[in-house]
Amino acid sequence: PGRRRSRDGEHLHTDALIDAGIALRARIAPPQRLQRRAHPHEDTLDIVLLIDASASTAAPGADGRPLLATLREAALLAAAWLDARGHRVRVQAFASDTRHRVRVQRVKDAGDSALDAAVLARAAGLRSAGSTRMGAPVRHALSQFDGAPGHIVLLTDGEPHDIDIHDPRYLAEDLVRAVREAQRDGIVTSCLLIGDGTRAGLSRLFAPGRCVAGPGGRRLAQALCDCVAGPPH
Repeated sequence: PGRRRSRDGEHLHTDALIDAGIALRARIAPPQRLQRRAHPHEDTLDIVLLIDASASTAAPGADGRPLLATLREAALLAAAWLDARGHRVRVQAFASDTRHRVRVQRVKDAGDSALDAAVLARAAGLRSAGSTRMGAPVRHALSQFDGAPGHIVLLTDGEPHDIDIHDPRYLAEDLVRAVREAQRDGIVTSCLLIGDGTRAGLSRLFAPGRCVAGPGGRRLAQALCDCVAGPPH
């Protein structure tokens, strides 16, 4: 027998997740009940999900869709699940065109429902363009925390890069500094990597266990939720 769907639960309900993904692609209202079984109360977190919207995310993923479509769908489904658990979730997209033009786009604010029409429209309006400067978006996200426990998660397909930087170590070191700044403020920073990018280069820029390779398709949303949960302490 099938499990009952619920707004609250420990895991995303597989059938509901499939239905929600199909609805998002068709740009119709997705189901709101995505969870399986109730879960006890846990500490409320402030969470920022940062979607890489650089030019490379226009490339097709394993399912033939642009990587950006996979990233934004996973972010919204995960945000709906995290919202239902009482967390405050923001979803933003980032890209850059030199240090003077770092773009951070609002997709979902903490008070928004992850699956309402305005949020879905902003997500659908995202376009892949520019480069992947990561330190600045992390600092921008960090500026939005107000002292509550928090978590920043980057969803990306590759390492930091920008057209005005010729030494790849510079942007990597800048990201490391941003991650450390967040850590000093009590904010955890993680990375979920999808596509053909290698994890080795990125994993050394984060705390152990905080950079993971994400699966393709509908499982990415669950992997993102697991990423927020993080490795055991």
